[in-house]
Amino acid sequence: ALAAGNCVVLKPAEQTPASILKVAELIGDLLPPGVLNIVNGFGAEAGQALATSKRIAK
Repeated sequence: ALAAGNCVVLKPAEQTPASILKVAELIGDLLPPGVLNIVNGFGAEAGQALATSKRIAK
């Protein structure tokens, strides 16, 4: 998605939230602000909000 010029909302596994934050920290200066968005939380709660949001293209 990033290679095609799209923004990404990433919901990592609830057991490993820190690992993706470290990756984002390492590559953060390579991407424009708002292109990579990370949502941490429990699957049912965060997933429901992401799946039903009208602001997120599916």
